[in-house]
Amino acid sequence: MDTIHIFGSATNIGNLLIGSVMIVLFVVTVGIHIPRRREWRQFRMAVHLVSLACLLLAVDYLTSIFFESSSDSALSGPIPTDIANQSLVSLITVIGAMFQAMLFTMTSVVLVLPDAVRWPQVARHLAILAVMTLLCVGGFVAFPHLAETFVIVGCICYSGYMTYLTIFFLRSFNLAVSYLETVYDDDMLPRLRWVRVFFFGAFFVGLMALVFAVFPYVEIYTLFNASVPVYYCFAVVRLMNYVVTSTFVVKVHAPAESSAPLHASYSAPTLENDTYAHGDRENADEAEDTDRYKSVRQALDKWVNARGYAQGDVTVEEIIDILGVSRQDFLAYFKNVLGTQFRTWRRHIRIEAAMRLIDADPAVSVSEIIESVGYSDRSNFHKHFQSVAGVSLKEYREAATNKPFEARGAHSETAIM
Repeated sequence: MDTIHIFGSATNIGNLLIGSVMIVLFVVTVGIHIPRRREWRQFRMAVHLVSLACLLLAVDYLTSIFFESSSDSALSGPIPTDIANQSLVSLITVIGAMFQAMLFTMTSVVLVLPDAVRWPQVARHLAILAVMTLLCVGGFVAFPHLAETFVIVGCICYSGYMTYLTIFFLRSFNLAVSYLETVYDDDMLPRLRWVRVFFFGAFFVGLMALVFAVFPYVEIYTLFNASVPVYYCFAVVRLMNYVVTSTFVVKVHAPAESSAPLHASYSAPTLENDTYAHGDRENADEAEDTDRYKSVRQALDKWVNARGYAQGDVTVEEIIDILGVSRQDFLAYFKNVLGTQFRTWRRHIRIEAAMRLIDADPAVSVSEIIESVGYSDRSNFHKHFQSVAGVSLKEYREAATNKPFEARGAHSETAIM
């Protein structure tokens, strides 16, 4: 017997397949192993939000089968009128997209700024969307002659809601990057770009749903349906990798973290005004070298000799604990004695170590250099190398290759004095 006749139209078959994929992804997300430690509580919330999104979408696609005609649809152009009540399908599509947009926005924010989202906040959004759904569907049933009007109102509300969610995400994302860059000395933006892809991928799927509701053409419907399983598979894979690749975010935003962020204590100087970054230690020589500054300097000497700068994803607070000095003395030493900020200072130590590696062996791989000096992101390393060395990594390597062996190794270990 022909498959089309068993399940109905090709549209029904597509909905059944996508609904089945969503059920599988729901089961996968429920089964993601998450550490039971307290700091992972918010990430557990993110996984639950995506699980709920998969479940709701599975229900949406599977129930939509009952609204479809049993005959085949056209291959192009407007969807035929034999699909039962196209306005209702468009309205349900918009409403479902609103729920998905909310869930994925909250998930995206939790991934970079965990404390910005709480379950009561999610519950309020769900309640508002549920009331809106009841009003729209109820009005649609009570006033069928205003069906197209309800679809237009739904699209307008969805557009406004998407705008609100986008602003909420971008503000949270920028705040997270700014905050993390006060805790770590690396630029966090390259390492968090995937979260923007995570969000705007969901945004694109939601936009396709809106376009389909306004222009119910087969081509748009096909593109929308094709984008849904692709994006959801990507989202679930990223969540599964989060435990491995993004522990630095969880560590910083752990509920147990009680100290004030570093940006509350001072502002970072620019590289152009950072005299210490260019080897000028006059400020350090002329500064009053008190006993407390001596202890900080000695601790930093030991830390550099032990290549502590090569450890990646270590917060400034953790380094202060390792050094065994007070946070106040640590910050005061860099601000008053060295005239710079710790992250800038360590950045130059790392790059100078990288330059020594290249001087010793110009053929050393970039991966080896990055791992050896403590960088976690390749783009960060290239950008910082250019800023410190004044030339690109490629140009420096070429110069080192052409340099006589006796002339190599000019960069000695950076001193703390």
